[in-house]
Amino acid sequence: MHPALDRLEAEHERSGPAVRELENGLTAGQLLGESHRAQLLQLVDTVTRVNLGRMKLEENDVLSVAGDFLSDGDWHELEE
Repeated sequence: MHPALDRLEAEHERSGPAVRELENGLTAGQLLGESHRAQLLQLVDTVTRVNLGRMKLEENDVLSVAGDFLSDGDWHELEE
């Protein structure tokens, strides 16, 4: 596999647990209120960093690699 795709796969693997932690943190925040605010903000920051990193990787590396392998017809099909 291509190194950019390996990194993308690793980013996807990291994002799942981060989102689940955020979901749990939101539930805890509803129950614990203000005392849980700092931890909740940290979870939001983590999910944001993970997802922005993944998006940057997709836009800067993966799409340029995809351009080497996908035909115009493939791009058209993806757009649909």
